[in-house]
Amino acid sequence: MRRYLLTAASIVVLALSVFAVARSRAKSRTLPESGTPGQASGVTDPRYLDRLGARTFEHYCSVCHGKEAKGDGFNAYNLDPRPRDLTLADLQKKRSDQDLFDAIEKGGTSLGYSPGMPPWGKTLSAREIRALVHYIRSIAVTPAPTASVDVTGQAER
Repeated sequence: MRRYLLTAASIVVLALSVFAVARSRAKSRTLPESGTPGQASGVTDPRYLDRLGARTFEHYCSVCHGKEAKGDGFNAYNLDPRPRDLTLADLQKKRSDQDLFDAIEKGGTSLGYSPGMPPWGKTLSAREIRALVHYIRSIAVTPAPTASVDVTGQAER
């Protein structure tokens, strides 16, 4: 009987240690929440960031900013001021990744922007916010180059 109890106890200890090792490995595979806003910690594949950012944007942001991020979402017309067109390259040049991260995490008023922009820091993880920053950067439309106009009326040959 004593031998049976020792064998059973050994099996339980072995199972618990295997479970603990598997759990610690699973935790080490998850992405850490730290890192700079423009980077996703441990994830270097921009396609992953684009997918996560696009999915998060569509779910949380498109209602106000619109599906194409032009500030024309379903709820945009109920807001004053209206949401920003996030595709404008000139607008994005004025804001750092940290500014975008803070505006998403803490809301518009944290940076002196619109109070209509809610804080998402308790809803979204830092990884999701970093993916949103990456996605917003990726959808910026480069302004078309201005064509030079011949004001003299004489075309160059």
